[in-house]
Amino acid sequence: ARYEEVVALVPQRADLRYNLGALLKKSGASERAQAAFRDAERLRPAWPAPALALGHIAFEGERYDDARAHFGRALALAPDSIEARCNLALALDKLDRPDEARPLLERARVLAPRDEAVFLALRTILLRDRPEARPVAGCTDWCVEANLRGARAPYLVAVDRLPELRELSVSPTSDGAIEVGAALSLS
Repeated sequence: ARYEEVVALVPQRADLRYNLGALLKKSGASERAQAAFRDAERLRPAWPAPALALGHIAFEGERYDDARAHFGRALALAPDSIEARCNLALALDKLDRPDEARPLLERARVLAPRDEAVFLALRTILLRDRPEARPVAGCTDWCVEANLRGARAPYLVAVDRLPELRELSVSPTSDGAIEVGAALSLS
């Protein structure tokens, strides 16, 4: 309530409206949060953050077409935004439009090649949308598939960025088993 009083003192500040929306969302007051984000958007129309926040609320409420519209607006305002690009792709995927989602994620991979969220979203869409795709955990898996088995899959999806494939763990039991993730370099 105190933050709302501060916002009332300076009603033209979009950033304060946005922060109020974030606080309200966190407290579970989704309707009031949306109103605050819409106020922020109205006060500062070229700022993508309110559109992203509205998109997240719509996505969480399974209103994927609304989420698509909000994330699309955010992406139009910030064409290199990885967050807007990925979330728009996820909303499109939920709307069963993977052919529109895939290019967004492929561009995101170019913009942020090390971003695991981008990689995981793209991998999920490719593996589901392309049943002929083969997941490979690194060059060894790829060589086995291509050279030894003669597999020439039209799509290979590298899953070596998955955290569980990049771990080395020793079993706490008495057998002392060592698990080496498939994407972990043995050197």
